[in-house]
Amino acid sequence: MVGRFYAERLIRTETSHFENETEFLAYKEMGIKEYVFVATLDNRTSEMCQSHDGKIYKMSERQEGYNYPPLHPFCRSTVRGYIGKNYEPKMRAARNKKGGKYFVPNMSYKEWIKDVRFNPNVRPEDVPVIMP
Repeated sequence: MVGRFYAERLIRTETSHFENETEFLAYKEMGIKEYVFVATLDNRTSEMCQSHDGKIYKMSERQEGYNYPPLHPFCRSTVRGYIGKNYEPKMRAARNKKGGKYFVPNMSYKEWIKDVRFNPNVRPEDVPVIMP
């Protein structure tokens, strides 16, 4: 079982690396100069990814493992090209504890935590566990 875990960790992390590297190369080819770090809005997101979510970085300052995913093994974060505030999406996906997807206004992880925890219309299974 340990070998299976290591193999799965390697495959998922390397897949994340290649997906994000492909995004970078596409943005570079299109002349996009900046990217937005996008962490998954759910209760499993690492503290490291939470802290980067929504931040805008210059492509020229990209450092995989520091400000460009994957930041750690099993990292689920990604990026999207940034071409100006007027072109930012209005909504983004979030996940509840059971993995179900729902949509929220485009906000950072920190804003989402506040919104979810204090919104009386949010179901209990949508409230994330706060990472220490």
